[in-house]
Amino acid sequence: MSISVPGCIGHLNLSANSAYGHLDSYTTTCWLTIFDRNDQTGLQTSQTISFGPGGSGNTNPYYHDSVVHAVAIAISNGSQSTGSAWYH
Repeated sequence: MSISVPGCIGHLNLSANSAYGHLDSYTTTCWLTIFDRNDQTGLQTSQTISFGPGGSGNTNPYYHDSVVHAVAIAISNGSQSTGSAWYH
């Protein structure tokens, strides 16, 4: 799934038990954060990546499953931000 703000597109890529974020920065500096939430313990971890105009890249992979571990992403261009739903 993908989310965007002006100048930036963020992607959440899901496979069987792995998820990672991908960020494309087009005309400005952009930030993408991937979140992993454990629904049993309530603990949440995250990683943020940033690229300047023309840059792109991936976060580290996170484990997710259909019951306990959920993942989400958020992106920002410094003045606008948006986030995704949580995905198992």
